[in-house]
Amino acid sequence: MDSEQELNNRMIEFAGINLVGVPRGCEPKFTQSLDACFKWLVPKIDFGQMELYLLEDSTWLWHLNYVGRNDVGFSGRGETPALALCKAIDKLISEKKDERKLS
Repeated sequence: MDSEQELNNRMIEFAGINLVGVPRGCEPKFTQSLDACFKWLVPKIDFGQMELYLLEDSTWLWHLNYVGRNDVGFSGRGETPALALCKAIDKLISEKKDERKLS
């Protein structure tokens, strides 16, 4: 399983943020900040609906109902809403990369 830092690094890449000259430790912490997610990540994704659930085991689940060729959904589950959202976006990114490989 990927570490939270690896997931955050993929979100930085997806957001198109250039970290040249940014001191270590000062990069955006997407997996810890919904503000950062909604500023940098959410505008870059194509979806029809976003849903957030607090589950019985006190974890959070984001579900992105993706409006696209297959009308599929992507879910991410985490200890915080930001981590759950990053996991859902990561699944969406992976799916899009797989689609490009097939075409």
